[in-house]
Amino acid sequence: MILLILLVIAVIGVGVFLATFDADQYRPQILGLIEKAIQKPVRLDKITLGWKSGMALELQGFAILKSNQSQEKLVEVQSAKAVLKLVPLLSKRIQVAAIHLIHPVIRLVKNPDGTFEGWEPEPAPSGETQGKADSGPEPAALLSLLVNEIRVQDGELFFKDRSGKESMELDLRKIDVMVSDVELNRPINFQVNAAVLSKEQNLEVKGKLTLAPQTRSGTVSGLRVELQLAPIDFQEVIRLSPDLKTSGIVFPLGGTLTAESDSLKIDNEKLINNGVKILLQRGKIHFETLRKPIENISLGAWMTNEMIEIQQFSASVAAGKVEGQGAVNLADSKNPRTDFDVKADKISIEELTPDYSSGPQVRGLLSAAMRGKLSGQTAEEMLRTLTADGSVKLDQAVIARVNVLREVFQKMSMIPGLVERLLTRLPKNYQEKLKSEDTKLEMAQIPFSVQNGLLHLPRLEIATDSFVATGSGTYGLNEGSVTGKVLLAIEPDLSSAMTRSVEELQYLTNEKKEIQIPLVIQGLIPKVVVMPDVSHVASKMAAQKAREVLGGYLEKALAGKNNAPQNQPVSADAGSGESAVAKPSSGGRGLLEALLQQGIRESGSGQ
Repeated sequence: MILLILLVIAVIGVGVFLATFDADQYRPQILGLIEKAIQKPVRLDKITLGWKSGMALELQGFAILKSNQSQEKLVEVQSAKAVLKLVPLLSKRIQVAAIHLIHPVIRLVKNPDGTFEGWEPEPAPSGETQGKADSGPEPAALLSLLVNEIRVQDGELFFKDRSGKESMELDLRKIDVMVSDVELNRPINFQVNAAVLSKEQNLEVKGKLTLAPQTRSGTVSGLRVELQLAPIDFQEVIRLSPDLKTSGIVFPLGGTLTAESDSLKIDNEKLINNGVKILLQRGKIHFETLRKPIENISLGAWMTNEMIEIQQFSASVAAGKVEGQGAVNLADSKNPRTDFDVKADKISIEELTPDYSSGPQVRGLLSAAMRGKLSGQTAEEMLRTLTADGSVKLDQAVIARVNVLREVFQKMSMIPGLVERLLTRLPKNYQEKLKSEDTKLEMAQIPFSVQNGLLHLPRLEIATDSFVATGSGTYGLNEGSVTGKVLLAIEPDLSSAMTRSVEELQYLTNEKKEIQIPLVIQGLIPKVVVMPDVSHVASKMAAQKAREVLGGYLEKALAGKNNAPQNQPVSADAGSGESAVAKPSSGGRGLLEALLQQGIRESGSGQ
């Protein structure tokens, strides 16, 4: 009974104490301590004392201001409660057991010079510095008062970076922080959960923080960061990097990105990174130009202040696989340089390219190897500086909905009705080659290089069972333009059958009895036009015809000369005679002129 009475008296005593104790009288002292520690002006409307798992001191209307002349808030807190140790409080000393912050908001703006806007130390007014020198303990002593536990609930961080070539914004919301075992020069456990580029929490950070006020440094050990990519919101990503608006990425993403480090040191506002291990597992990304997403993305990298070494990368792309490795040199943070080595194996060309409802469609399997380097931060800079060498292998390739040979012949307007004549006169087995709706390609190995925003194909060679196409071309990586020149050579047997069917085609044959047709390729993807080089074809046919006609004239002239009497003099007025040839004035030129004149006369008399 006595114990119960004593307990009631104690409770009543605490209630009376809480009701009568004026905590707000300590507001000037607390303001002075905080302003001295952070060297920024602070606003604090009121301090109240209550009970929350102990004696709780609540700060109302707390904010850190940009300057004494500005009411712009760098930090504000909806509610800040400090659970106080009771015994020191009775002797008018404040010691904190725990701090609870509800909905704190922090605003950070990084300037081009690397400083943070508004966080420059506020100069103390003249004559006031000395007066405040003894108003409270030193910052290290203040830190020694902190704290067994710190909790943050529903915080927000708004960050804007103006130090790069383009402004970048990143907002962290729904921030929950738990810090325990707070003590200087000893590891402090912490855990942070937040929503990054997302409407729900998708980030978790764990580790141990050791603060050393004597050296103004800190060390983070056992750090682990885990980010879930699936909840990331596209609109938030655009605010972070406006260039991604036209990237063609289709959300949501997929996968888990983790970073682990044994030790990170913060010294004089500089991060000393002894090495961070980065892993991406079960990644997924979808682009508008791809029919299916890129899945099973796996990445292993090692990151320091100066370098990101990509030790392993692999992904499932269009029913095939892509893998590679590389390194990013961060010595110049505004112009990072990247070296890479990438291989692709049996990628489905049909799934890799858009599904066009009409027009040619390439199908088959693509394998490639490429080694190169690039620099810059934006996609435009990277494409412009990209230099690379490699090769592409085509297997089981088909150009659907187009017969290349038939299309080429249809566009040779200098030979009227060429395709119709071939289809009616060619043997049946050769007719089928022109009637087929597709063009099947044999396996091809094509080298390429990339420089100045252009993909160069210096030795292009593609073959079918009917022809071989050789040449060169370029592809513009930015605008998608295609240019090239190709010589199409039809295999000898088919060429022979075609020349027998259409006599004019014999003027396009070479010494191997192959019909050769030069092609010009130009246009923008997907509207690329392949046309015969009409002027070249016409000039070649004209030259061949001229040689044929000239050869006929020569034969007639020589035949007439051999049949004439050997010793018969030529009459002086023989200019009108049909059997005589004018004596050339001198050399081969005169002979050629005489032969041509005779050929013209003979041609006229034959009519």
